[in-house]
Amino acid sequence: MAVPKRQLKRAVDRNALRRVAREAWRLAPWGDTVRPQVLMVKLRRADPDWKTAGRAALKKAWRAELDELFSRLRRRLAAQTATAGAVPAVKSRVNQTALAAPSCPDERRDA
Repeated sequence: MAVPKRQLKRAVDRNALRRVAREAWRLAPWGDTVRPQVLMVKLRRADPDWKTAGRAALKKAWRAELDELFSRLRRRLAAQTATAGAVPAVKSRVNQTALAAPSCPDERRDA
């Protein structure tokens, strides 16, 4: 799991995000759908208040965002399984908006 330094400057915050993401992934209720082995999550822009928010508030927000993304992924995989009638591929990429973190220079050009 990689969290870029340009997204979260402090190592403490990057490690906290990794722990929250691992916990959300492990505890997600996958049910009958196959759990993907590879997942790509893109970071989104943060609210201006994130720099002043406490770590507990950040962890709650990250967890809520991850839970929402994983539920979307489960629905997508269930729909693929239902339409294809087969087990989806082991590798799965999700190009969803995720996790609140400062924006990167590429996102500023698009806005």
